[in-house]
Amino acid sequence: FNEPTIKASLDMFKNDDINSIAVVPLFLARGVHIDEDIPGILGLSQGQKRGIFTLANKEIPLVYADPIGPNPLLADLMMENAKAALDTI
Repeated sequence: FNEPTIKASLDMFKNDDINSIAVVPLFLARGVHIDEDIPGILGLSQGQKRGIFTLANKEIPLVYADPIGPNPLLADLMMENAKAALDTI
């Protein structure tokens, strides 16, 4: 539902000389998007983490990373944002 779409984002690389793609989903938890929707868009089967993406008639290795999950750095970022918001009072 967001723009740019995954496909449009990958298409942005069509004029670049790249030799691999790593897709990192910016989600906190696993769910249907992580396990089914995104792999499907990438041409991967459920549970598959590696594949090939065709871009400008070139086959490029693609890896699908785990979601960012509950990384402690996120709590730091949230605190930073909360402090910035409180500073506006």
